[in-house]
Amino acid sequence: MNKIFDLQTFRGKLHLWGLVLVLLPSVLITALFVGHSLLNTTKGISISAIIVIFVIVVLGSLPVTLMLSRKVESSVIGLNASLQSLQQGDYYHKVDKRIIDKAPEELRELCLSFNSMIDTVKVKTDELYQVNSDLISARDAALAASVAKSQFLAIMSHEIRTPMNAIIGMAELLWDTDLTPEQEQYVRVFRSAGENLLCIINDILDLSKIETGYLELEHAAFDLEELIEKACEIFAVRAHEKGIELACRIESTVPLYLLGDAGRLRQILSNLLGNAVKFTETGEVVLEVSCSPMAADRQEIVFTVRDTGIGIPVDKLNEIFDPFTQVDASVTRKYGGTGLGLAITKRIVQVMGGKITVDSLVGQGSVFRAIIPFAIQTDKPTSLRTQVRDVKGLRVLIIDDNETNRMILRETLLTWGAHPLEAAGGFAGLAEMNRANQESNPIKLVLLDACMPEMDGFEVAERIKNDPSYAGVTIMMITSTTCRGDMAKCTQLGINGYLIKPVKRAELLQMILSALDKKPRTLMTGLKELSSIEMEDVKQLRILLVDDSTDNRMLIQAFLKKLPYIVQTAGNGQEAVNKFRTGDYDLILMDMQMPVMDGYTAVKQIRRLEKEEDRKHIPIIALTAYALSSDVAKCLDAGCDSHIAKPVKKETLRNSIIEYTKK
Repeated sequence: MNKIFDLQTFRGKLHLWGLVLVLLPSVLITALFVGHSLLNTTKGISISAIIVIFVIVVLGSLPVTLMLSRKVESSVIGLNASLQSLQQGDYYHKVDKRIIDKAPEELRELCLSFNSMIDTVKVKTDELYQVNSDLISARDAALAASVAKSQFLAIMSHEIRTPMNAIIGMAELLWDTDLTPEQEQYVRVFRSAGENLLCIINDILDLSKIETGYLELEHAAFDLEELIEKACEIFAVRAHEKGIELACRIESTVPLYLLGDAGRLRQILSNLLGNAVKFTETGEVVLEVSCSPMAADRQEIVFTVRDTGIGIPVDKLNEIFDPFTQVDASVTRKYGGTGLGLAITKRIVQVMGGKITVDSLVGQGSVFRAIIPFAIQTDKPTSLRTQVRDVKGLRVLIIDDNETNRMILRETLLTWGAHPLEAAGGFAGLAEMNRANQESNPIKLVLLDACMPEMDGFEVAERIKNDPSYAGVTIMMITSTTCRGDMAKCTQLGINGYLIKPVKRAELLQMILSALDKKPRTLMTGLKELSSIEMEDVKQLRILLVDDSTDNRMLIQAFLKKLPYIVQTAGNGQEAVNKFRTGDYDLILMDMQMPVMDGYTAVKQIRRLEKEEDRKHIPIIALTAYALSSDVAKCLDAGCDSHIAKPVKKETLRNSIIEYTKK
């Protein structure tokens, strides 16, 4: 630590100034005597006498000088020592009282002021120490509370997801059986209720992860168009049941092959679309995707969800993104919900480096806009969307009473090089076809909306088929709702295709190409079977199912009963290890939370036995009601190959089994 000042230099200067103070008056006195002798020579004072007087004065002043310098020096040394202690962090060192008492008056005042300052510093330092101590205690308490909250939420998630696994799973199995219309309605209700409850649980967990900083983002390749179309497909049924249109429009300039967290983007779109459908009673909900200018290898994608719903009051616009906040929080409110969806959406968007805004007018609707940056894939896969040679130059008539749907189909067809025409209803469409015939430039393909006022799509199709002048025209039906008997009507009228809105572009192109080729299986639908498993990928397997819940074991066995699998069960980890020692299995489905021995310990023991006995590696899929990323990592660290969160979906389970057991 540096000294406040150089003490030796100070002492030398002090002595020098003492001598100056003594010599200066001596010189003045001598000068007076000399002047006096020159002016008054009559008195006859000699030079020798003056010199003697001067020497006597100087010698007499030396003791006084030394005494004064020692007093000043001791005071300054004491003050300097206190300053050095203060500089080194000792805030309580004061100038000694004995030094102060001996100091000259000015230095005494200075030392007393310094000691007073030290007293003030001591009080403030003690207060600061106390505040810091309180802050540390508060921080530790907050961290402990956060850990306790996370543990509580994880435990509650497990306890709720375990019975929900059986509820939702059994509803899925029951849906696949032959049901009466009344039974179908009952099953649909409790399936929907179970899914809604699961969404609430996931929202609470997500909010907890965001608040504690545990939200992690993936960075993987995905197809933006496929993701958006699947997100819209989920809400299409709900929208169509309410009688509103759900449409999706992707601008041609938007890059489709991106790198980022597809799961979180799907969650953002699901929250925005779900709210739009929920708060819209008439009109439409439209998802529009555009992009801003590209910066380096990253692209800002703009997702705009526009609805014609109830709207949001101006004074509520700044509150809707707060947790547990609703526009209408009264007990008589029409629309329920936890008020977490938009809060989670905003925070996920921010974590992804984007921003979200909203504009709304009460009674006219809302526009939510999320701008999120993504990296662009360098190696772009080929797809069916590039096979548009046979569509170029094709004259297509779009007959739909909804302007947004016509715009989306028109832009899609223009991108493929077709020549689209539009009509807002059946009569206008027939008039357009007649005009085209008169101009000797007939329509080759009609995309026909099924539900229109005045004349529905089936009546239009019937008139086209019954008019010989329209022979050879290909008709494809596009509908918002699926009614019993629609497929039979399409077959009877010779309609070449049947699609469910919102239309997937790749599916539309495939159907157009198939219809134009006049292949036998031209009638297709946008509705897929629950299982997309190709039977050639399924082989006979011996599976060990480990779960302490009887209901869950029965559910998993029911999911797999139509496949060529031999399933044996165990009620805890110890039973699983014992059966593994004596049995030969191709796959193990392992619950991770069990009595006697948990799944983590069981997996570690199985992996150890594989090494000790030189056995082949058996794929182990963890089945757990814990859904945090740290839980997934814990399963993988224990030796599992994959992880499926409960409630388990039949399709997810089957696909995972095939993925980890095919050669």
